[in-house]
Amino acid sequence: MSGFALRPMRAADVEAVVALIAAHDPDDAPPARDYFDYLFAGGGWFAGDVHHVAVEPPSDRPLAVGGYGRKPLAAPGILWLRWLYAAPGYRGCGLGRLLLGRILDEARAGGARKLYLDTTSAPSFARARAVYEHYGFVLEGRLADYHGDGEDKLIYALDLAG
Repeated sequence: MSGFALRPMRAADVEAVVALIAAHDPDDAPPARDYFDYLFAGGGWFAGDVHHVAVEPPSDRPLAVGGYGRKPLAAPGILWLRWLYAAPGYRGCGLGRLLLGRILDEARAGGARKLYLDTTSAPSFARARAVYEHYGFVLEGRLADYHGDGEDKLIYALDLAG
């Protein structure tokens, strides 16, 4: 993917990252802010989480974010995808695939055996679900009406050992 670069997310990126998350899903912005503030303050349970941002040089402004980490008390070798979002105007141009490719490479190199993610059945997340399925993620769970009437929580997984 020419024109874009990936770099580790920094504390100085939190405002821009939360804004791009809010542009897609305003409900995710407050928990994203809490999560990133906590992460960059030391992280506690999430201290080992890794996030990258996609930028378009020479600007260093985050255009997309993606990360992964362990959930508290997770089984060994299990990682969870976190906050894979692109800014308006940059959706559909491959930034999610670029970030997801980096995440998968790092997870495999780190010896992870499975990568999980949770998302929603809402139509506005159809493109994201298509990207996950393109990479081989399989729907392993559905929590009916979790986010509200008719909006299910979907849990996908990718076997990294195979």
